[in-house]
Amino acid sequence: PAFLVTFLISTNFFKGDTKEMFSSFIGGILLIIVALLVAILSEEKTKALEEEKQFKLKTAHYFFNPICIAEGFIELAIEESPQEIKEKLKIAQNAVQRIKKVVRNVIEKGEIKE
Repeated sequence: PAFLVTFLISTNFFKGDTKEMFSSFIGGILLIIVALLVAILSEEKTKALEEEKQFKLKTAHYFFNPICIAEGFIELAIEESPQEIKEKLKIAQNAVQRIKKVVRNVIEKGEIKE
């Protein structure tokens, strides 16, 4: 923006049009202010996205670790249990897998669904 403003003002200067040069100067100042605001907002957006990413990673860690532990113990219990208990454990296993899908969707897509 600074280059464009300088070019525009110098062009009007060489033309000898002081009225147009003043107008270009004011427009140039506004252009530089807008460019600075866009840069600041872009930096803030990048920072917010990075913070969101870190939040999701921490959330994933705190939710998926207990879910994976529960899945592992249910699997072991299914292998070691009599048939009538295996059916109940498989229902519990299915519920844990559903919870895992919901947590994955919340973390990856921000949606609460299976």
